[in-house]
Amino acid sequence: MINTKDLRIGNYVTEKKHGFNNDTNPFQIFSIYHEDNNSKINGLSINNFEPIKLTQEWLLKFGGNNEGGKWDFPKLRGSLTKFCPIMDSDEYCYQHSVFNLTMKNIYFVHELQNLYFAITGDELVKNGI
Repeated sequence: MINTKDLRIGNYVTEKKHGFNNDTNPFQIFSIYHEDNNSKINGLSINNFEPIKLTQEWLLKFGGNNEGGKWDFPKLRGSLTKFCPIMDSDEYCYQHSVFNLTMKNIYFVHELQNLYFAITGDELVKNGI
């Protein structure tokens, strides 16, 4: 389940479909309403949505570049900030590292978008949208 406190306008999420993550039809958040028992995204209950699992395909959609198994992005090229695929508790994720020190494991698209914004001040948007 997504917590609205972890989301920003512009994040990508997907509609929950019979308990499966349906990332084939992602959309961007344009409004967030947070209330203890009645949180909404784009005017609909938060219970209708799921985060999108971060995959290599999504890294490519965001303009990511794979250099020797480590991913970076245009605004981060030349910096020591990298994203490496790892297994964490039998779950695939991307590990954010600076100077080869692990900072955070990134599991979902919105987490990568939020981190990118925090580092660069720019939105990380999907190519072609």
